[in-house]
Parts: sequence; C-alpha cells; structure tokens
Amino acid sequence: MKRVICFLIAALMFSAAEAAKAQTVALEAWEHSVEFKNEKIPMTVYAAYDDRNEEQGALYRLVVTYKGTKHTLELIDFEENPLRFWNKEHGLSLISIDDYNFDNYMDIAINVSAGANNTLDKIFLYDPRTKKYVYNQELSDLMGVWIDNETQTIKSRAKGGHAGLIYYFREYKWEKGRLVLIRGEDQEHDDELDVYIRKTGTLQNGVLTEQTEYYTYDSEGNALKVDGYNPLASPIKASFDCAKANTKIEKMICGSGMLADLDIKLSEVYKAARQGSTESERQELLSSQREFLQARNKCNDESCVETAYRNRIRALR
Repeated sequence: MKRVICFLIAALMFSAAEAAKAQTVALEAWEHSVEFKNEKIPMTVYAAYDDRNEEQGALYRLVVTYKGTKHTLELIDFEENPLRFWNKEHGLSLISIDDYNFDNYMDIAINVSAGANNTLDKIFLYDPRTKKYVYNQELSDLMGVWIDNETQTIKSRAKGGHAGLIYYFREYKWEKGRLVLIRGEDQEHDDELDVYIRKTGTLQNGVLTEQTEYYTYDSEGNALKVDGYNPLASPIKASFDCAKANTKIEKMICGSGMLADLDIKLSEVYKAARQGSTESERQELLSSQREFLQARNKCNDESCVETAYRNRIRALR
C-alpha cells in the first residue's frame, strides 16, 4: 500500500512540474502588416517563446484581415514540428505573400524549412468563392518554389551535392485549379565516368518529350557539353574495334555511347589494377575478369549490361 501511495505522490509531483513548466512558456502577439497591390494588410502573428530563452521560440498561429474578413491560419504544431525562430525579426521573415495562382488575390506562404540550398513553404491560397484561405498540398510539397509572373508559371528547384551541380528543376502551369508539369530537368553525376548526366523533359502538344545530355564543368563552373556521349554526334568507340563486333553483347555496346564509355573505363581500371600486382594477383584478376565477361554475356538488355560494368568497375577500384 505504501508503495502505491508513493507512486501516486511521485506521479502527482511530476504532473505538477510539467504543468508549471508549460506555464513558463511565454505567449506573445506581434502586430504586423504587409503590402499587396498597394493595399496594407494587417496581421497578428502569435508566437510562443522558449522558457529558457527570451528571444527564441516558435510560430503557431497567424490572423490576417483581408477583403473585410478575419482569417485564422493554424500553423505547424509548435510542440511536435515547430516553426522555429531565433528572434522576432527572423520570425516575421518566415511569412511572405504573393499571388501563387495568378488570380490577383493575396496568397500566404510560411517558410517551414530552410537548408543550405533548399527551402520548403506551407502555402495557403485565397479562395474568392468561399472567401477563405485554403492550404494547398501540391504547392507545399514543392522544394524551392518561386513564381514567374511573365510566363505565369510556378517553378521549383532543389540542389544536392557537388556544390549544387546535382539538382532537379520543375516548371508547372495552372489548369483548372491543378498544377500541370510542362518542363523538368534533372542532373546527376556518374562517378564511374566522371560526367554529369542531364535529363530534360518538355510538354509539347500534350506529349512529354525527353532528352539526355552529358556535361563536364570547367574551373569557373561553366557547363561544357560532351558531344562524344551522343551516338548521333560522333562515332562510338569501345575498348575493342566496333567494326568487328560479332556477338549480341558487342553490338549492343557499340550501339550505346554509355555502354561503350563504360567498356573503355573498365579497360582502363583493369589495366591499372594489373600494374604493380604480383603474378598470383594477376591470375586472380584474370579469373574474376572471365567471370565478369561470362555474366555480362548472359544479359538480354542494356540495363543488365550497364549494371554488370558498373559493379565490375567498383570492384576493381
């Protein structure tokens, strides 16, 4: 019985401590205003300050008076997924306005994530029919959103590694209240070939056409197109004479600039691995190379051949 009482007392003390801690969080309302189409729009931003820091905290509610109506936007739950700010100035900078769907009404974006290269916003569109702000999931899922008023399109871009040279880009237009992709561009790096692969797609007459190009960059960051990877731009060269290609796999390699370059790269890596190796190591290399060729020659498509080459190159490095 004493143990039960002690447990209850401890639980009550813990609850009281948690309640007291919650009460130490200071709530504050910031009066703010923005300008949209030469009209001042009043806002009240509600913030919760950390009990350990008088300047830092999280945003949790935004009240906007627009078109004669007061609109209350509940932001991210500031306890589970907080909209953090470092001070009041920073907190207000998280809020921006624009016309995201080109209907001449003010829309609201709340920045919920800002990394070194990428941003993510929680976007609310004003609906003139209901006279309410509606959270838009499509826009809010896009990284690095910006508006092109000249073309009336929405653009999105996210950067990865290699100082931003690995990236993706999307361009959308509005059709019947939905975003439609009209152009896209992805760039990634092929570590084995040390070349950047850029894939683009454009919507033309309702059909999305795709194109793949290859680039390197000079010391100043200028993109240099590598025409040698285009089989239509120059003859394909492999580590063997393509004019004498007889087998199905050899013809497949000589018909693909990518596979031909992988074949050349493997030849270079294999020769480098043999240099300076002992006789027994060279025998092991020869044996494993024969196993690779046997596995490669069983392939029925380019994807299988490409995978075989990439795995072999990685194994030899």
